[in-house]
Amino acid sequence: MANLKSAIKRIRSNEKKRVRNRIIRSRARSAVSKAKEQIQDKGDEAAIKVYFDYAKNCGMPMIIAGASPQTLPIIEKLVKQYNIRVAVHNHGPEDKVFPNPQAALKVMRNVDARIGVCIDVGHTVRTGVDLIDTIRAAGARLLDIHVKDLRDLKDAKTQCPVGDGAMPIVAMFKELKKMKYQGLVALEYEIDADNPLPGMQKSLAYMRGVLAGLNG
Repeated sequence: MANLKSAIKRIRSNEKKRVRNRIIRSRARSAVSKAKEQIQDKGDEAAIKVYFDYAKNCGMPMIIAGASPQTLPIIEKLVKQYNIRVAVHNHGPEDKVFPNPQAALKVMRNVDARIGVCIDVGHTVRTGVDLIDTIRAAGARLLDIHVKDLRDLKDAKTQCPVGDGAMPIVAMFKELKKMKYQGLVALEYEIDADNPLPGMQKSLAYMRGVLAGLNG
């Protein structure tokens, strides 16, 4: 009986944690959405400056940001003032401003070299462009990469551990090595919320294996 009560307590405790984590994630998404709206739509320099102050105080060398053609001049001004790089993140077909890196690169031709793109590979391929051509086109403007895998390159809901899908991961790393890319390649694992570690470990092991093979 004591063991049963203990088990029930653990189940209830775990359920409370899951609910609390869902609430926290929901609030975080809401906050990010509001901040993105301020940066993209209003062009509020004071609001954008908050993020540069935060990055400076934390010693961060780069900000991954949502942006728009209207806010880029403000961002460029602050990049020069703070000497902090900014990588503009694309968000796929749903993003009417910068759905893919190509859209962002078009308005970056004459801006400070410390402004570039963060290529989210999942969102990028869903717009129908070729990932390797996109990486090549970004060149020195490529400051950051977010990696995920999809079983169907048109469907965001088919995300899976890296290596199990159709994303050209090997070709991606070959191109990055060829161009002597020095930035970060970050795993963005957005599935299995209640137990993400096995899938994350599998994804990282696959990517490290690819790199080991290329370096071998």
